[in-house]
Amino acid sequence: MPGKTNHRNPEEELKRLNEAPETRVGERTRSLLRISEELKAQIAERKAAEASLVRLNRLYSLRNRLNKAIARMSDVTQLYEEVCRITVESDFFRMAWIGIADPETHKVNPVAKWGDTGGYLDNLTIVAADVPEGRGPTARSIYELKSVVCADIEAEPMRLPWRDKALAHGFRSSAAFPIRAGSVVIGALSVYAGTPQFFSDKELYLLQSLAEDISYATDAIENEKKRLEAERELSDSREELRRLSNHLLNAREEERTRVGRNIHDELGQILTAATIELGRAERQCKDNGLKKKIGEISELIDIAVDDVHRICSDLRPRVLDHLGLVPALKWQAGEFSKMSEIRCILDLPGNEVQLPAEISTALFRICQEALTNVVRHSGADEVAICLNVAEDIRLEIKDNGKRVSPDKFTNSNSYGMMGIRERARMLGGAVIIESGEDGGMTIAVEVPLRS
Repeated sequence: MPGKTNHRNPEEELKRLNEAPETRVGERTRSLLRISEELKAQIAERKAAEASLVRLNRLYSLRNRLNKAIARMSDVTQLYEEVCRITVESDFFRMAWIGIADPETHKVNPVAKWGDTGGYLDNLTIVAADVPEGRGPTARSIYELKSVVCADIEAEPMRLPWRDKALAHGFRSSAAFPIRAGSVVIGALSVYAGTPQFFSDKELYLLQSLAEDISYATDAIENEKKRLEAERELSDSREELRRLSNHLLNAREEERTRVGRNIHDELGQILTAATIELGRAERQCKDNGLKKKIGEISELIDIAVDDVHRICSDLRPRVLDHLGLVPALKWQAGEFSKMSEIRCILDLPGNEVQLPAEISTALFRICQEALTNVVRHSGADEVAICLNVAEDIRLEIKDNGKRVSPDKFTNSNSYGMMGIRERARMLGGAVIIESGEDGGMTIAVEVPLRS
């Protein structure tokens, strides 16, 4: 039996053939749409990432600019003003200001601001305490000791007391970051943006780091001010001590001169009169025993007269006042050699060199003290005294004794060297101490020659 042939309806076959391409086209279209949406999402995500990266790079640039400004600031107020200016000029924020809380009233007072062209901060009351005026980001960042963000000024209730004024100035979000001095929060940096939801975690981290940099700079500037103030007070104290020392040295010289003059004029005259009267009594006396006794007394008075002259010279050599420094140094060298048996070699200018009295007195006393050090410490048998007068004056005392470390004479307990340095400093000069390798010590004083 022949097989049965299955005949399809031509219309149905045509319909089937037409529907297959449409189905495939629809599926392909939907697939392309899905791919297109995914590409759009990826592009949008990439653009957002690029925009975020650009913004973060700009924020890093802002921080670098601020750190450079911080590095060159030496005044806290100028620092705060520069921080606010650079922050606003970065085009991220419409306004930036720094407020410092009063320790007693807790009211936050603006100390620096930038971008407040409309007077937003005028008549604005902010209190760093848990009161209605203290519930905004700035106050909370101070008394809660943390960063506080208002992501949407229009929507967030904590901005209610300042909302209308902030919106009128174009502010849509804000953040505040505490500023510390040491371990104490003293104020806050507040910034305002023109768009809501402006502050991402990364941006907050950068701004918090900036606030920490400001706190560090505040500490550094205040510490530097304290250091400079301490240095100034120390310098003033030293200057007062120098003035006192100068006064005491001058007063001592004046007192020496007065005492020496009184001894010479009064006691010297009495002893001279006694010598004359004893001489007359000795000539008139007939008793040999008494006459001999009078002679012995006259000899004692002569010794006393010599002692008076020596004491007067020790107090204030008359040769220094009457003839000047060069003859006084010659006299001092002679007296020193007689007393110590140390030979003195002199290299001095002519006697015609005349110096101001204060310079002559100071250099003479310096020479005396240096020679005393030679006797006490050097074990020398020869000392050279050299005086050179040109644009400056140089007095040099050099011995051939044993080597002594200069540190011994820079020690605070070396009162003789302290006196030498102080006298040189009075004249605007300096002291140079040198010790030779083979022995010997040189003390040189250089002072300017005043007109």
